[in-house]
Amino acid sequence: MPVLDESGDWDFNGQVEVFWRERFADQIESALMRMEEPYNEQSKWFNLGMVHAAWLIRYGRDDLGWGE
Repeated sequence: MPVLDESGDWDFNGQVEVFWRERFADQIESALMRMEEPYNEQSKWFNLGMVHAAWLIRYGRDDLGWGE
């Protein structure tokens, strides 16, 4: 879906940002799927933090607002 700016025109930079956010989040999630089960509590919490980071990258916004 195209990203539109405030005037309703296509926002190329916004589209590029969405592409890279999706790709980076996918790579984090993919790396976590290939890992073995955590063997200690620190690894478990690190992996949960990475899942949360992927979510923030995918759905967060630079202004820290959660709009749209």
